[in-house]
Amino acid sequence: SQCDASLTGNSLGSWHKFKAPDGADAIMSASACFDQTSFDVKITVFAGDSCGNLQCVTANEGFTCGDGSSAIWQAEPNVEYHILVQGADPMATGPYSLRIGAENQICESLIPIDVDALEATTGSLQLGASPNMPGVSCFPVNLALSRSSVWYGVRGNGQYLRASTCHPETDFNARVTVYEGTCKKPTCVGMLDDDDKVCGEDKGSITWYAERGATYFILVHGDRSGNFGLSVDTVQNHDCASAIDARAIGARNAVPFEPADPVVGGSDVCGAVPPENLAAWFTVMGSGGNILVDDCQVSGDTNQIQTSIMEVDAIATGSDTACDALSCTNTANATKCIQHFPTVYGQEYKVLVNKQPDFPTWEESFVGISSPNGICSNAHGPIPVGMSVRGSTDNMRIDDAYGKCEDANSAVDGAWFMVRGTGKTITAFTCSPFTNIVAQIAILTGTCDDLQCVKGRVRNCGESAWASF
Repeated sequence: SQCDASLTGNSLGSWHKFKAPDGADAIMSASACFDQTSFDVKITVFAGDSCGNLQCVTANEGFTCGDGSSAIWQAEPNVEYHILVQGADPMATGPYSLRIGAENQICESLIPIDVDALEATTGSLQLGASPNMPGVSCFPVNLALSRSSVWYGVRGNGQYLRASTCHPETDFNARVTVYEGTCKKPTCVGMLDDDDKVCGEDKGSITWYAERGATYFILVHGDRSGNFGLSVDTVQNHDCASAIDARAIGARNAVPFEPADPVVGGSDVCGAVPPENLAAWFTVMGSGGNILVDDCQVSGDTNQIQTSIMEVDAIATGSDTACDALSCTNTANATKCIQHFPTVYGQEYKVLVNKQPDFPTWEESFVGISSPNGICSNAHGPIPVGMSVRGSTDNMRIDDAYGKCEDANSAVDGAWFMVRGTGKTITAFTCSPFTNIVAQIAILTGTCDDLQCVKGRVRNCGESAWASF
């Protein structure tokens, strides 16, 4: 039998016992696919309430992952199962980690989702099931607060994808976090948090650029039980109303755009874009620094795009009427593939990118849009005193300017912010559970060309820092 073939009678092993919960039959998984597993593992599952009355159920049917493996089986309610973990050969011994749960409570036994499916995938979270949380958090979501989780997977199609819980089945505050990489070594792509609840108090969506053929892991998690509907759809941003938040694409990510339908839901008030052109709309929140529009990845040094920057009237910022309240800020037909546009902190902008009329149509083109603050001259701000901001040093650069503080480490990437003095003591600090780097803070005053150090390299709260000045 299958179990006979997998059992290695001369191998040492460890036994575990598991009782299936009440209710309907459930697909369960026993997985040793974790970094703590150090040898070639075989897993065998038996049914029976005593060691003298065991019946083989399955062995190693499921995901294999290097030294680890998993077994998946249909568990009957209230039935007791014995699980044997042993080496694949008599010499294989060592530590391991075993996790047992419903099929997609473990990343390695995730449920695949079809992109653009006609119906949403439905699921539920049940407290009491051990959440399988990755070792890396998606800033600023604190995964430690989640008490239950389930995993899904989707294959990238070279377009924007949107994972959404905007469905009638969703009846609780479900969080959604997207990862790439592998189950053992996931990398954060993005998360749905309270700022993204676009369709109700407990519902929302997250958008990201999905590289063609790449696997993305979608974690649905929460701090209480509930039901949800989850869909993954392709997103088009060919009109103003469908503009994609530029934060979803990252600082230098490739972003495709294809031939657009005539521009609707807001016109190019800069008058530079024929509607039959390639066109892609984005939303950028002003940082006080520059918006960078970059197509060097495709075009080399020659600019093949033209860009219109449109300011949204303050009254309409963030509303459904934003596309009807635009005024032209700048139109670029520069010859360089990187273009810079100044912004006002907190101001909303619509960025319309299309190909230069003199260049042929591409089947697929790419552009990067960002507002990086890795150099002093592009510092974000001025930030109001008392306001918290989110940031990252990813994709930043080393800037010699903060070397003005002799005790600051100027050989590392950094992010710049600006604040105006109030005549009172101000404290800047990164002492937050969301800070996951060994942080230092340098306080400088003056212009970027002539900075003077006020205080540098203060680190007083674990790996985080604070400085008063």
